Amino acid sequence: MPHWNVQEVQKFIHGIRGERLYAAVLLSLTGLRPAEVCGLRWEDVDLENTTIVIADTRTMMGNRYVVEKDTKSLAGERDLPLPALVLGTCWFLTGGCN
Repeated sequence: MPHWNVQEVQKFIHGIRGERLYAAVLLSLTGLRPAEVCGLRWEDVDLENTTIVIADTRTMMGNRYVVEKDTKSLAGERDLPLPALVLGTCWFLTGGCN
C-alpha cells in the first residue's frame, strides 16, 4: 500500500477535526512515539508557554494490562514546543483552562 501524499494527510486531518483523539493524532504526526503520546497527561501540557513535557510512556502488555513508566532514558525526557494546531485543539478541549 503506498504512503499518503501531503494532500491526503491534510484531507484526513481535516476530516477528523472535532474527534476526541484529534490532538493525539496531531501529536503522533509530529514525531512523538505512540507510547509517549499515550503517556501524556493534562499536567504535561503548558498552554501558557505552549510546551509539552515528555516524561512518561504508556503501553499495552498482551492486550490485558496498561504499563506506565518513565521514558527509556533521560534523553527521552524533554520539553517540546506545542505546535499551533495542537495548541488550538488543546485550548478547545480544556475550555482555555490548564
